[in-house]
Amino acid sequence: MNKTVEQTVARFQTMRDSNPVMYYSSINDIWSMSEGGDPDGIRLSYYQGCDNDFFKEVLSALGEEIVNNVV
Repeated sequence: MNKTVEQTVARFQTMRDSNPVMYYSSINDIWSMSEGGDPDGIRLSYYQGCDNDFFKEVLSALGEEIVNNVV
């Protein structure tokens, strides 16, 4: 399944409102994937075909900034 940035952002916005702890944990995973990582196989399992820029766009659309490798 191809995920779009818009779909992913919408899902994370809902998560941010309903479960902030899970949101911030997941944002750290998204940050890792924006740098080419694959924490716990998440990228391979759920985001196959999504390049680093996809995750950077998601972070930007959510208004998340990376400062000293911390979101």
